[in-house]
Amino acid sequence: LQDYSAATSAYQRAVELNPKDLDARNNLGFLLVEAREPEKGIAQFQKVLALDPNNATAHLNTAIAMYRKGEFDRAIAELNLVLAREPDLAIAHYNLGLALKQKDNLDAAKLEFQKSIKLDPTLAEPHYALGITHWQAGDFDEAATEMRTAVKLSPSYAEAHYMLGTALKQQGDLDGAIASLKEAIRLNPNTPGPYSTLGQILRIKGDLEGSGRALAEAAKIQ
Repeated sequence: LQDYSAATSAYQRAVELNPKDLDARNNLGFLLVEAREPEKGIAQFQKVLALDPNNATAHLNTAIAMYRKGEFDRAIAELNLVLAREPDLAIAHYNLGLALKQKDNLDAAKLEFQKSIKLDPTLAEPHYALGITHWQAGDFDEAATEMRTAVKLSPSYAEAHYMLGTALKQQGDLDGAIASLKEAIRLNPNTPGPYSTLGQILRIKGDLEGSGRALAEAAKIQ
């Protein structure tokens, strides 16, 4: 938190010294969005766009801010502006997919995640998001495949380990699910979901003591 505050102060000072430093202003705005002050962030992006109307980073950051505010239609509009100018920007396709998913347009969201993966196969997040979208559509095998890829690309991705464990449970691979859920817990012990799912699986396997411990921990965190 201290480093975050220091970074915000440093970028604030940078734009005060040089109001035309668009990179610093974009970074300042992004930090403000991350600090749950999206309006202040958007104000910084608007200042960038006043000087450089085609600044793709400012449009992308504006879309992210709109998404955080729950204004998904506005986020989609901004992202379409970005992609009209830079159609090969993987992160823009990923964010567009997220916004479309929030609008329950799952087929269109899948296409955007797939485009993002094709453009940059090293990104774990689009695989995770595509896996979640498959899960929502009831395609559990595809969900597991995408989660496996996500954890391969980013082994410390706790949420992906959790969702992989959930998908493996659905497939009937209880031992594989247990291993994934335990890894999710190791990486992030402060989320109740993996404990709860682990408790359910251990009960199915007859380990009532282990199940009770996992469920108790889930209840404690909640």
